[in-house]
Amino acid sequence: MLRIFLICFVLIFASYLANLWIGSYRILPSKGEDVGILEGINIKVFGSKGIEWRIKGERARLENSLVLMEQVEFRSEDTLLVADKALVDRITGEGFLEGNVKLHTKEGMLGTERAEVKLKEGIAYGDGYIVLRDKNGVVEGVGWNLHVKPLKVIIKNAKAKLE
Repeated sequence: MLRIFLICFVLIFASYLANLWIGSYRILPSKGEDVGILEGINIKVFGSKGIEWRIKGERARLENSLVLMEQVEFRSEDTLLVADKALVDRITGEGFLEGNVKLHTKEGMLGTERAEVKLKEGIAYGDGYIVLRDKNGVVEGVGWNLHVKPLKVIIKNAKAKLE
């Protein structure tokens, strides 16, 4: 009888210690909570011809395969694309830029509020209002396509103001 009591006591004490040991581990977040925040980021995006873009941003937030960046710069050779925010899928290289989107090249500057991008293909496009300024004047339009290598801009419904 005493042996049975001691065996029961040892089993209860062992289960209590096992519960303390298991409870000391941290609970890992579920798949929906995978979030990380980075500051001062530099990213290289590779395409079929090598490095297509060098991306710099003040801050980035990672959620699974999506990267949300703030105050971002995209560089490709002599082309600079800047925006207040960018959301890019790091697997496909597709996403959008939003807020004060500007493209600076040797020929001039292009400005809009939102741009869809396909970084691996080196293209950007949008359906919104766009302004292209160069040394010869201003071209405005609604709807556009841009190819980076070689640089080609197609503006739909264009109106030109030449100087």
